[in-house]
Amino acid sequence: MILEHHRLPQPLFDAIAEGGGGAEAVAALAAAQHSKHMLLLAGVLEASQAAGPDQRCFARRGYDLLADAQDHD
Repeated sequence: MILEHHRLPQPLFDAIAEGGGGAEAVAALAAAQHSKHMLLLAGVLEASQAAGPDQRCFARRGYDLLADAQDHD
């Protein structure tokens, strides 16, 4: 999994703060939200390591399924 660092340019931030920003703002916010969700999933996978081999296996399979879906989307 590759995670990106997200920055919102000041003019775009200002536009969002004023209630605008359009499609560019939506795309930037959606990309950051997606990365956050991927980080959370990676955290679940990491936490499953302490839950024992069965839970680790289920978490890994679920994570791999989501990664495959992302690769195909």
